[in-house]
Amino acid sequence: MSFLLGSCGPSEAPPPVTPAKPVVEAKKPPPIVEDRSPVEAPPGLAVQAHAIGLKTLVRGVKAYLPGNATLDPRALVREVADASLERILDVDKPADLVVQVPEGTGKDAQIPRVAVAFGVEDDLDVANAVKDSYRVEVLPGGVMRLVPVGGNEVRCVVAPALGPARRRLVCGLTGNDPLGLAPWLARGVTRKEPAAAAVRVDVDVTMVKKKYAVEIDKAHAFGRGDLASEVKTGWAELDRVLKGITKNVVDEVFDVIDDLDTLSLEAATPEAGVQLGLTATFAGTKSWVARMMLAGGDNPGPANPRLAKLPGDGVWLAAFSRATPQSDGLIAPIQTALKDVVTALALDFKWPAKDRDLALEVVKLAFPAAVDTAFVSANLGKVELPGGTPKPHGDVARATANAFLSKAWSVSVIERDAKAPTAFVKALFAWAQRPSFADTYRALTKDRLAIKVTTKALAAKDLPKGSWAQRAELELSIPSDDKPAKGKGAKKPTALAKLVTDTIIAPDGPNRTWVGVAQNLGDGELPKVLATALGGAPASPIGSRPGFDFLTQGTPTIGGLFAIDGLTRTALHTRKTEELLTKLPDQGKGAFVFRMTPSKPPKATTEVTALIPRDAIAAVWMFSMH
Repeated sequence: MSFLLGSCGPSEAPPPVTPAKPVVEAKKPPPIVEDRSPVEAPPGLAVQAHAIGLKTLVRGVKAYLPGNATLDPRALVREVADASLERILDVDKPADLVVQVPEGTGKDAQIPRVAVAFGVEDDLDVANAVKDSYRVEVLPGGVMRLVPVGGNEVRCVVAPALGPARRRLVCGLTGNDPLGLAPWLARGVTRKEPAAAAVRVDVDVTMVKKKYAVEIDKAHAFGRGDLASEVKTGWAELDRVLKGITKNVVDEVFDVIDDLDTLSLEAATPEAGVQLGLTATFAGTKSWVARMMLAGGDNPGPANPRLAKLPGDGVWLAAFSRATPQSDGLIAPIQTALKDVVTALALDFKWPAKDRDLALEVVKLAFPAAVDTAFVSANLGKVELPGGTPKPHGDVARATANAFLSKAWSVSVIERDAKAPTAFVKALFAWAQRPSFADTYRALTKDRLAIKVTTKALAAKDLPKGSWAQRAELELSIPSDDKPAKGKGAKKPTALAKLVTDTIIAPDGPNRTWVGVAQNLGDGELPKVLATALGGAPASPIGSRPGFDFLTQGTPTIGGLFAIDGLTRTALHTRKTEELLTKLPDQGKGAFVFRMTPSKPPKATTEVTALIPRDAIAAVWMFSMH
């Protein structure tokens, strides 16, 4: 019982139980609020450029290349950052570039800030994508600074954006931290209405001039002083005149800068090739260039319709110009400069008064009152000389000899009577036969080059009544060794080249004249070419060339066409170049084309538009591949 009672007695108290600590959850960092509020343009934006999606841009260019050509739209980022950032790009999104002129006057304030922006793939883990090359620092507003592994210089950031891409990669191109321009490139420029062109660049010239006015003035002074002082021919009067012309040219360059207000460039990729359009807006007309580019805006009209019907076989150049109320005033300074040169030559080389007056008459007749004109020129290869082409002394002689050996023709249609062109050609060849011409040419070229000019009349068969025709033969010769051309030990000069030119001037009614010039062609060849032009229905007119329609669009005052096949055969006429032409998209029939169109007042803008043909783009690609 006691045993039972003892065993039922009180036992030891249980150990105290320590209450469990409440579990405290770790605080999560507050979510990053991405700033996508619109921003206005920062001050000092001198250049702004916009491009459509890189993939679309590359696709447009690739259409001009052979089918096996490869172009990578992501390659552009390698040029502005590095290859590790390619993987975050969205190549379907637009790209932008800006140049900011800093405020202030310090040394750093003279260096423009340049930055470029691309779209980033949506919903991409940027930190994970670039972890091998960058560590990411997140700033307020959601901007991610990309700090190079092992470095501190930050050239790129990823910023929340408005517009087609939710985020944009912004990189500085001049070593500057891009944070200053990132808001505008991500949340400002992206709100602008995109241009219709594939690429557009706008330049605020006035802003640049204001910022760098001191530097521009220094460059102007240098050009007028140091550059002009480098003009030295060794002939006193000619040096004096050429120094003055050099100073006038330098003044003209800086007058153009002073006149310019803004420039814009647009590029598009139509089927025919890359189309470029440069629009210049002028704040003044102090410069000759500004006056020339704006001339004709108050008198718009179409390009010369006869250009399209001129012969096109073998043509390397075709051009037109439209007379404007300002044309004669623009010609005057050129004519004055040439007269000054002629007068200086006459004094330095002691020309007889008759020779001087004849040369001045040539200059006067070369610039009659302006009229509408159209022109084509063809090159048909070179004359093959027995024993090959002699090697002349000096660059001028070599270039002259090569020009003399070319087989070529040209046709011009001038909207005036035949009196002025006939008088000019007669005076030109009369002057070329004067001893003063040969003596001066030989002395100026320093090649001991002898040139002799003779002329004779040609029968103008099967040409309009009143036509005038002439043949001129220009013989070029040079000593066969380095011994003097005269005196003891002299050797008889060897013939270098002989240029035979035929000129025909044919009236076509009271107010139109056709001028044909042939070089080293056979007898009767020029009349055939001219008759074809007069007939207006050649088998292969210049107007049938790919891209010709581009030349005459709108109301241009001047325009020109440089044919790929004609240029190639003029400069590099070989079997390989012929094979290359057959592989081009248009077999070399494509052409570089440009036109200039002024606006109607009171606007002071002019557009210069150019076409780079797909043949040229494909040819450059093929050369680069080989």
